[in-house]
Amino acid sequence: MTDLTPCDCGSGLRRVRCCALDFADLAPASAHAVLSPLMAQAEAHFAAGDVAAAEQAALQVLELAPGREDALLLHARLCRQLGRSKAAEALLRRAVALNPNHFWATNDLTLLLLAQGALAEAEGHARNTIRIAPQNPQAHNLMGLVLTEANRPQVGEYHYRQVLALTARDEPVTWANLAWNLKAQGRIDEARALYQRAIASPPPVQQTYLGYAKMEEADRKFERALEILDEAERLFPGTPSMRLTRATVLARLGQHEAALALLNALEQGGGLLGPSELSEKGRLLERMGLHDEAFACFDEGKKRALAFGARPYMAAQAGDLVARLQGFFSARRLATLPVAQARLDMPQPVFILGFPRSGTTLIEQTLSVHPQIAAGDELPFINDITQIMPRILASPLNYPEALAELWMGDQRDGLEELRDYYLRRAAKAGYSRTRQGFSRIRCR
Repeated sequence: MTDLTPCDCGSGLRRVRCCALDFADLAPASAHAVLSPLMAQAEAHFAAGDVAAAEQAALQVLELAPGREDALLLHARLCRQLGRSKAAEALLRRAVALNPNHFWATNDLTLLLLAQGALAEAEGHARNTIRIAPQNPQAHNLMGLVLTEANRPQVGEYHYRQVLALTARDEPVTWANLAWNLKAQGRIDEARALYQRAIASPPPVQQTYLGYAKMEEADRKFERALEILDEAERLFPGTPSMRLTRATVLARLGQHEAALALLNALEQGGGLLGPSELSEKGRLLERMGLHDEAFACFDEGKKRALAFGARPYMAAQAGDLVARLQGFFSARRLATLPVAQARLDMPQPVFILGFPRSGTTLIEQTLSVHPQIAAGDELPFINDITQIMPRILASPLNYPEALAELWMGDQRDGLEELRDYYLRRAAKAGYSRTRQGFSRIRCR
């Protein structure tokens, strides 16, 4: 009996041809040749902007050859263009599973995961693009994007500069990406020079103007930010992200009513406010003392983010980790775990712990005024250590249980290895130029 049940992911394919597909039933790639003319039609429709015809042809190909890589990639791009991110993710995961060395499928999956905020998984796939094609500029661009977003801009900078070295030509988009990266490092003058260079190079790119304006807003150059947004509005009239940034700048200037009116105009103009717009509207309402309305905006923003493919809070996993941490770090164990000695030949880390909005940023800014202290912001190295700990300690267990290996004779220097890993990463990130470096750890 033929199963006609459509797949829950929204791809338009039958389940047996999509998420319930058995790879063992797939025909060899050589059997797909007869479908090449139909695939060529799908690609031609896509290039011409005829999304409906392109999807229909792609579905026909995948119904007959559900493992055909170019059809999976094209249909994933169509689904993402149509806002069906769940289907796009399912199709890309299948393409990568069938061929882990497919560069563009891995590229597209990385970008989709990055947009969803799944940074750890996105990084894994981005690293694989470099393994697949180490001389491909786009592979390094992906790593730059992911690492900058993951708060590791120093390493991300290396990959953006690799893009420029490998292309050996003017790359205004890469200049803008690198500028955003440098802004994250606090190197505002360098970032500003790159943004100016990027916007002077045609054609104009919307995201470049947006990033430039946000950088000036972050540097409290509010009037300059508004000038950039004025020019962007002339080039890209009616762009919601530009108006959102304008609302943010107006709010920073204390013009809360004007900023709120701008966001309301976006919604009344027929546009559905996205998660970012709703979050900004919530912040404005909160500053104006309208707390109930602000909470409603935050709530709706989170709901729309989930609808657009954002990852939900993993309550079960978080609860399990907390229970394991409580179970392992008992008073008896803490009293018997070894303690690593301080390395006196290099800068020492200082950790500032606190909950969000508890003042850790203010403490960081105060301390970093001292010339012998470098601010590290929220560095990811401690979390990285929890991931690599089983390998370093040769343990079959995950963190925190892997720390039990420290009681073994052949792992009694394990904490020193973990300490040195952290210090090496900090040195690579540029925090060894001073006597002290520190990072903030937010308790969630």
